[in-house]
Amino acid sequence: MDKALCRVLLLLLVQFVLRSEAFQECDGIENGITDFSVEVLDCEYIQLCVVPVGTTLYIKTTFVPQQNLKELKGRVSSKMGVLLVPKGPSRFVCANSISKEAGHCDKTEGLIQGRTYVYIEEFPIRSQYRELQMMIRVELYTGYRPSNNNTILCYEIPLLVTSES
Repeated sequence: MDKALCRVLLLLLVQFVLRSEAFQECDGIENGITDFSVEVLDCEYIQLCVVPVGTTLYIKTTFVPQQNLKELKGRVSSKMGVLLVPKGPSRFVCANSISKEAGHCDKTEGLIQGRTYVYIEEFPIRSQYRELQMMIRVELYTGYRPSNNNTILCYEIPLLVTSES
């Protein structure tokens, strides 16, 4: 079987197995934000993002907090099976958020209940991810690290990394 046909069959199999929306909620974590949407900029598929090595995904989350959140943090990780690898240190969400009502988030007041925020996170596709299937996990949380009782929002995006551009 030639390489192109194998790749197409793999892609169809992955799409069949995943059968999800553009994102799915994290297992075992109840989201504290119900009014949210996710958009992955430049994603080639709705059910599975197929991206080549060397590109960067931009993940746009629109949400409305149900309470004031002064120190909400965000963490993006790659999940391969049960292995969860953070992309880097967690960052304060306010620094990368824009409110539709008030513009840039004010660090001194944080995120305000009832306002609509747009939070953008980038996820570089590194060379060690070559020809790999994974999930990208985005977590917004309060406290030291994400856990079931302090995670405000958690979702995952299915991703297939290819070596072709």
